[in-house]
Amino acid sequence: MVVIYTKDIPRVQLAPPNPREYRVALHPDINGSDKATVLFVTFEPKGSTSLHTHEGDEIILVVKGRGNAIEIVNGKEKVTPVSGGSLIYAHAGVEHQVRNSSKSKMTIYCVFVPPMKPSAQAQPAFDKAKEYFSKRK
Repeated sequence: MVVIYTKDIPRVQLAPPNPREYRVALHPDINGSDKATVLFVTFEPKGSTSLHTHEGDEIILVVKGRGNAIEIVNGKEKVTPVSGGSLIYAHAGVEHQVRNSSKSKMTIYCVFVPPMKPSAQAQPAFDKAKEYFSKRK
């Protein structure tokens, strides 16, 4: 069993156009989790992810805050309000986005199955997490 104190994981600010704070908790290249990637992402007010897809499934739990889950269906945005406790399931290949529509921060917990490949923008967060976890062994 592995216990990770997520509050201690280094936080990395990702650059615009979609600035957000990343914490990488699990990933095969970081701490041996070969089944999934787990991230914590915090958005400033009005922040968001980009519209994007993944090769695998993504499960998103809204930890705190409120906003919208966006899915592209037949070329049109389908917008669903979300708040703390909402669970979002984005199937592999489905274009989606999470937007913070509030005046306070929004934090989401993301699980990618199978593990995701880090984007160039997110790579610094994966590097920081790898450094952090290597010191904890």
